[in-house]
Amino acid sequence: MGLDVFVKEPQVDSRLIAMPHVTLLPHVGTENRDARRKMETLALTNLRDYIVSGRGGNPVPDRETFTTYIIGRLGFPLICVEVEV
Repeated sequence: MGLDVFVKEPQVDSRLIAMPHVTLLPHVGTENRDARRKMETLALTNLRDYIVSGRGGNPVPDRETFTTYIIGRLGFPLICVEVEV
């Protein structure tokens, strides 16, 4: 099993570390120059839009809107599970 999100980041429960069948990884999907540049541009664009119009371009959707969007894009819902160890 691979995990890259932890309940109390950045601390990782020592019981997870001790499990031989679990691989623990940091969030590294954006660890490249192109992705970081796009994130910077998006953040600055949102800031500018908020200053100019009072509204940023990427508001955080409520859970129902987000779920509908994900199902529409993927054709199935994502399942997020919080595991207690």
